[in-house]
Amino acid sequence: GLLAGLLLVLNKVHFLRAQLALPDAAVMFFATLLVYYALAILQAPASRHYVLGGALAGLLAGTKANGLLTVVAWPVAHVLSSRLHPGQRIFNVRLLYSALAAVGALFLVHPYFFLKFHEVATLVSYEADRALQVASASADPSYLWIPMRLARDNAFLAAAYVFGFLYSV
Repeated sequence: GLLAGLLLVLNKVHFLRAQLALPDAAVMFFATLLVYYALAILQAPASRHYVLGGALAGLLAGTKANGLLTVVAWPVAHVLSSRLHPGQRIFNVRLLYSALAAVGALFLVHPYFFLKFHEVATLVSYEADRALQVASASADPSYLWIPMRLARDNAFLAAAYVFGFLYSV
C-alpha cells in the first residue's frame, strides 16, 4: 500500500493532472485505495474491507466512467479470497454489504445516475461510441506520440508499480 502511494505521488502524469483539477486525480486516488482493499480481502476477508471497497467502487463509478476498469479487481479479489479461505462461500452477506455500499456511494456522488437513468445511459453510450471511433482512428501514426511519450516518461514508475503489486500478492 505504501509503495503504491509513493508511486502515485511520484507519477508525473498524476501530478500534472492534479494541478488541473481534473477528475483523473480523484479516480487514481480511489482506484489505488480500491486495489489496496482488494488486497486486504485476499489477506483477511473482513466486513469493513468489503464495505469500504464497495464504497470506493461506487465513488469510482460516479467520478469517471473509465474508473470502472479498476472495479473489475473487486469481484476477482472476492472470488480468489473464497478460494484462499476454504470456509468462505462465494455468495455471502459481505458481498451484499459491498454492493449496497457501492450503490449508496454512487447515489451520494451522482444521484442523477438513478434519477435520470435513461439520459445517463444515452450519454454513456455516446461516449463509448466516440471512444471506439477515436481508438480506430488512433491507428494513424500521428497519434502514436502520446502513448510513446507516456511510456518513456513513466516506464520506470509503471514497472515499479507492477513489481510492487505482484510482490504484495
